[in-house]
Amino acid sequence: MFKILQFFISLILLYSPIILSSQNNSTQEIDIKGRIIEADTKESIPFAHIFFEGTLNGTTSDINGYFVLKLTDVSNKPLIVSSVGYKTKTLTNYSSNSEITISLEKNIYMLADIEILADNLPTKRKLRMFKAYFLGTSNNAAETEIMNPEVLNFFYDKSTNTLNASATEPIMINNSALGYRIIYYLENFKASEDNVEYTGNYYFEELPVDNADKREKNLIRRFQTYKGSRLHLIRSIWNNSLKQDGFTLFYTNYKKIKLNEVITDLPTGEKIICLSPGAIIYYGDMNQSTTYFGDMNQSTTYYGDARPSEKSYLMQQEDCTKIDKDGYYDPKTVKWSGQMSEKRVADLLPYEYLPYKK
Repeated sequence: MFKILQFFISLILLYSPIILSSQNNSTQEIDIKGRIIEADTKESIPFAHIFFEGTLNGTTSDINGYFVLKLTDVSNKPLIVSSVGYKTKTLTNYSSNSEITISLEKNIYMLADIEILADNLPTKRKLRMFKAYFLGTSNNAAETEIMNPEVLNFFYDKSTNTLNASATEPIMINNSALGYRIIYYLENFKASEDNVEYTGNYYFEELPVDNADKREKNLIRRFQTYKGSRLHLIRSIWNNSLKQDGFTLFYTNYKKIKLNEVITDLPTGEKIICLSPGAIIYYGDMNQSTTYFGDMNQSTTYYGDARPSEKSYLMQQEDCTKIDKDGYYDPKTVKWSGQMSEKRVADLLPYEYLPYKK
């Protein structure tokens, strides 16, 4: 176990973002400046998206491929660079003290591959299925809309009852319940009744609101969505506040987890948690029902109170997972099931989110 931790820590130190320590100094603003070019021709790529994963911090390159992105307190997340027709690039090793050049490789689609993906299921039905799997079925999802469904391509495999999807452009998602727009670059999507798998990169923008009442409703819905979420859990683990926040964690053999036995502090200011093979997570009052069917529209029903217990499972895909104070973790190192896995794109919150206080 000690050798595994040593190896993991060495990787963290090697690939952690190189950002000036003064970025957290509120009196001095620091930017990342650079240019996006094509790998083969070295020509500029205009209107590429550059953003920190899962945050409100993103921008686009200008007509000549240049961009400026401000560093914030959550800028220790992976830096994502995406553009239509190119392979997405993830940067974890970059500097803010010099202009950087980022080259993207073309994403070549073979026509023969596309022609194979044909089925007899109506497109409208496949779109409804995609929304249910991708956005979810929560009350938030009911108020969330995909603004450009024409960029989506579907193939339904009748032999396995599996829906496959891809997108030719970033999916623009307006979540009126939470007051966010999500720009989502979909990489892979495959879903059936028994299993839903999708990967991609995304960032947020605040949706404009025209009155104070609407903003107040957004803030309350964000708070309700946050309570018991994956974001809430990771922050609770970081702060060692599971009990205060309503979480109880067990190993898969139902032995209670003690965080001081599974958490290691890193020299980078981050932490790693080693729960292999996984954990059982309860949120709320364990003496009540294990499923919560509350109405999210009842904004004060569980405002700060324990609610009936929700049960989820966390299975580590690697020995350890890096986490940070904002609730970030590498999604490729963890697989969720149970209540938390039912929370999909319509229930996402940016890493800048802070709990609502009325």
